[in-house]
Amino acid sequence: VGVSCLSAQITWQETESSQKADLFAKNLIYTFQGKNTGNTTIKIGSLRASCPCIDVSSDKAELAPGDEILVVADFDPYEIGGIQRQRIIVVIEGQEKPDVLTVIAELPDTITISKRHLFWKSSEEPEAQEVRLSLSENESVELIDVYAMDENFSTELKDVSPKEYKLTVTPEDLTVMRPAAVMVRFTVNGRSIRTTIPCAIGKKNPFQISYKPKLKPLSGAEVEAAIRNPVPLHIPAGLSNPKLNPSSLPETESQP
Repeated sequence: VGVSCLSAQITWQETESSQKADLFAKNLIYTFQGKNTGNTTIKIGSLRASCPCIDVSSDKAELAPGDEILVVADFDPYEIGGIQRQRIIVVIEGQEKPDVLTVIAELPDTITISKRHLFWKSSEEPEAQEVRLSLSENESVELIDVYAMDENFSTELKDVSPKEYKLTVTPEDLTVMRPAAVMVRFTVNGRSIRTTIPCAIGKKNPFQISYKPKLKPLSGAEVEAAIRNPVPLHIPAGLSNPKLNPSSLPETESQP
């Protein structure tokens, strides 16, 4: 089933394409086919990619009614590693919003990072946070370098075992609230790959999405009924704390 863009009257056969990638294969080629299903000529203003790792082109810059267009993306995802999702922006003259095509490359796991994001509250002390880096046993992986991409952060790397490292990241000034990241560079069978650990300082954690339902306020009669007929508290067997104190539950590693 095609995806129709009413304002531009282009119908794309698909707007997202995914491939599983071999670390040492050639660049991945993605194709997107579209058709002008309207009754006016369409002009392509520009084609842009969300990453310099993509070369994008098309066989037409202008589509008469009934014409088809082929967009080709040559994607080299290996420099940043992991599962990569990138966009192709198709700007159409006279259209307020561009059409967006998405390419996805799924690479084999080569390195495990215990925390994918780091966050510090600006009102607290600039304490260090630890991240574990574990290299895959199934691939010839070698850690090359780890460093902060912002001068407001410092990093320290210690060996835990031949395939595991402890990374410590420490901010210097929690009043400096700008996007930052830690770069992790490694090789797989000699091929260079890199990934990043985003860092943020602020009042709220931008990496967490919380949802709190809005409760309907109780009426006076409902409040009075609740006081007269309280609902008994059910405490599971073996749990002595009726407030369900988190300390009574199994400990898990907190995520930022």
